[in-house]
Amino acid sequence: MAIPLGISLKQIAGEAVTLNQTRSFLSERFGADARVAQLDMDFDADPVVVRAVVITPRDRMQRTAALQSDLTAKLGRPLRLRLDQVLLEAAPARSKHSAKRCARQATPPRSRPSGSPDYPRCWPSPQASHLTA
Repeated sequence: MAIPLGISLKQIAGEAVTLNQTRSFLSERFGADARVAQLDMDFDADPVVVRAVVITPRDRMQRTAALQSDLTAKLGRPLRLRLDQVLLEAAPARSKHSAKRCARQATPPRSRPSGSPDYPRCWPSPQASHLTA
């Protein structure tokens, strides 16, 4: 019973290390302004399938094919990368008055519905992008 348990624990530890290396790789490639929102790996698939969702500014978007190639080299095993990039628009230039108004609206009052016309204008609008080549 100890042998199968040892084999399973070794496999789980290896998968955890690979998952952390993948998350670090994506975080480094997209930069500090981006966030890896979701990361799943299917180790039973051949090749390993990596599914990731990254929220990133538009100017930091990456090509999936290049990322897949570099990640394969880093991990030393073949894999297939399925990457969804949620692109954030750069915030438009604002006057001091406009910036102060947005700062006040960062925590909306309870009486204001979240769909109020003034509230969303202070935040960048996300757009989903699926880059595949």
